[in-house]
Amino acid sequence: MSDPISYLFAFFSTVVLIGILTPLAHRVNLIDKPNSRKKHETDTPLVGGLAIYAGIIISFLTLGYSF
Repeated sequence: MSDPISYLFAFFSTVVLIGILTPLAHRVNLIDKPNSRKKHETDTPLVGGLAIYAGIIISFLTLGYSF
């Protein structure tokens, strides 16, 4: 996975997945709520890692890389 197209495809598929998974995270209550120990002031969806992992897997599968 050394060509730039693979990296761009993984990046854009991750961006799309974050857009899809964020509203889903709110519906299934997969959010981090602020409290006294945290710096964020609003509910934060916890789907970034899942989107990154899925974006890389999608990139591998669609571009013909094997595991």
